[in-house]
Amino acid sequence: MTNVGEHLDAVTFNRKMEEGALVVDMRNHYECLIGHFEGALLPRSETFREAVEEMMEQLEDRKHEPVLLYCTGGIRCEKASAWFRHQGFTQVGQLHGGIIDYARQVKAHGLESRYKGRNFVFDGRLAERVTEDVVGTCFQCGKPSDRIANCLQETCNVLLV
Repeated sequence: MTNVGEHLDAVTFNRKMEEGALVVDMRNHYECLIGHFEGALLPRSETFREAVEEMMEQLEDRKHEPVLLYCTGGIRCEKASAWFRHQGFTQVGQLHGGIIDYARQVKAHGLESRYKGRNFVFDGRLAERVTEDVVGTCFQCGKPSDRIANCLQETCNVLLV
């Protein structure tokens, strides 16, 4: 892939957010439940493929506005940014290294994190803390929560907050 969105570090991503760029989460809906960038367009999709289609539909009439894509580690954004460009989006940026690297840069350089909450990860931890903000809501009681777990029913295995 050669025609991908511009790779942005944390400082540039934050600045472009402040300038009013559209921020688009390219993760699956369950990943956004416990953390996301302020004001981001969040998917309702179960899969990456569905998320790309969903975001294309929502942004169809905004192809000439600045769009910032982000995901966990940068791989999905690389693919999505190429597809956005192929579909005629003219100002596409992507968070280089994803939320994982953004969190490292924020900590290393003392930047304000525009990402709030925890970052969903695909290992036994399920999430790592980025900020102390709790953006999730418990499915059962409705109170703020950022704990995530797999349903204990083996045939279900749905992720629950």
